[in-house]
Amino acid sequence: MRCDPIPGHRPAKADKPAHPLEMLRYLVEENGITTRELGKILGVDHSVAARILTGDRSITVEHAKKLGVRFKVGPVLFLGL
Repeated sequence: MRCDPIPGHRPAKADKPAHPLEMLRYLVEENGITTRELGKILGVDHSVAARILTGDRSITVEHAKKLGVRFKVGPVLFLGL
């Protein structure tokens, strides 16, 4: 079976992947997670979680693994690889 393009239709451009911090902020907001809850997820104090969200601290590999489990996504999403 042959698939002809739809006249006048242009395929959507592939958007560049979201920055890991943008993705984390989005998931935290969409799930109503507080910095205290994020700290518990990551196994860190809530002040560290807040600094991660502001970009003052980096997301580590261990953080990415825990976030992946919580949000049911691959940890690579939070590492920007």
